[in-house]
Amino acid sequence: MAQRKQTIKRKQTIKPSTRGKFVARSRNVSIAVSMALLASAMLFGPLATRASAQQQVEACVNKSTKDVRFLLNGGKCKKAETELTLDVPGPDGPSGPAGPIGATGPAGPAGATGPAGVAGAQGPSGATGPAGPQGPAGATGATGPQGPQGLAGATGATGPQGPPGSANPPGFGTYYVYPSGGTSNPNEVTGPTTSPTFTGQGEIDWITVYPSGAASGETISVYVDGESSPSISANTLDLCNARGVSGTLFGNAFHYQNAGGYTATCGFFLTAPFKSSFYVTFSSTGWYDIGYHLNSIQWGNYQKLHIVTTTTTIPACTETALLNVSPGVPGALFKAYLYYQVASPVAFEGSERIYTDGNLDVVSSGGEDLYDCGYYFACGTFIGDRIGVTYNNNSNPSGSIGNPTAVGVYRVFLPQTAGVPGIGGDGPILFNNSVKFTWPNGSSRATCNLGTATVTGTFWYYTSS
Repeated sequence: MAQRKQTIKRKQTIKPSTRGKFVARSRNVSIAVSMALLASAMLFGPLATRASAQQQVEACVNKSTKDVRFLLNGGKCKKAETELTLDVPGPDGPSGPAGPIGATGPAGPAGATGPAGVAGAQGPSGATGPAGPQGPAGATGATGPQGPQGLAGATGATGPQGPPGSANPPGFGTYYVYPSGGTSNPNEVTGPTTSPTFTGQGEIDWITVYPSGAASGETISVYVDGESSPSISANTLDLCNARGVSGTLFGNAFHYQNAGGYTATCGFFLTAPFKSSFYVTFSSTGWYDIGYHLNSIQWGNYQKLHIVTTTTTIPACTETALLNVSPGVPGALFKAYLYYQVASPVAFEGSERIYTDGNLDVVSSGGEDLYDCGYYFACGTFIGDRIGVTYNNNSNPSGSIGNPTAVGVYRVFLPQTAGVPGIGGDGPILFNNSVKFTWPNGSSRATCNLGTATVTGTFWYYTSS
């Protein structure tokens, strides 16, 4: 019996796995053939139409050689081939546009606060560092203002009797007068003279000159502790408050004067300390006495006496300095003697002013009021221990208002404390560096239609050195 040819057409389908691999649907195809078909399908996959994502490819497998060929454009397998159908995935489509970002969801609730951690143990104290270096000293502060005068202390008990003093030098309270009395005294000389130099520590107490140069006076100068320029130098008329005075005998605790022609005598008391020596010069012939004694008193701001005289011409209503000194050390203004010559008594509407350390300290209510006299010196003349009018040419002595054109006046600013010069009063004018005394020759509150004035001022002031 002739062998019947049998065509076995077994259509197999191979699908990709979920991981993209191709799987043959025919169990009769060997693994090698399946792998070949799979690889070929991977190569021919792009030939599939893009009509859908999944495409079928027809393939023929030679039964004996296992060769594979693909049927394209509607071909058919041969008898010696087995027909297979392969499911081939189409190419990936293009990526769609990114979707919009979704709205931010609401914030979740805050988590509960965790418990506080346990505090760590206290660490040990650090060691004390070394002391820093000493900083530089600060600048010295400015000197403060002079404090008010303290009350006088009570008198101490009397100390025990000291041993007898030697004859030279004399003890406290023993006065020496040089020279003394009589025309036969060998120390009397003709012409200008200079006293011997007196040595030791103490104070000059008084000086008397007879005659004292009569109407014009004479200059007395005192040199203390080797100074080359005298700290005390003035005319006897100013030292004795006697300008304009003639034929009058007067005196007080600080001066006395007998201006009777040739017999004119001028004496004045002073407290002029010296530490090592002093001598006195006189500008004219005459007898003179110098009273002094030795002691070891420490005078503080009154260590050195200065007496100076100035003569000044002052326009109307123009404040002008009659004394203006800056010693640069503490001191005190002690006395002022002024001899005013004015064109009109209205000039005395001008007030004296005293400045200490650049600050206004004293202002009088009028030119005459500083000397306890008013209404243009209607008081006439008087002599007091610390204040007075020694000369006054007022031609209306019985009137209630004076009309003088020349007056001589003085004021002593006495301290109130024991151990300084003076006998008590209204207190000294103290300063730390400087002192100034001014007068304006009239005042705008009255009239400035005045002539000039001439003032001779003699001022006593002390310094601490």
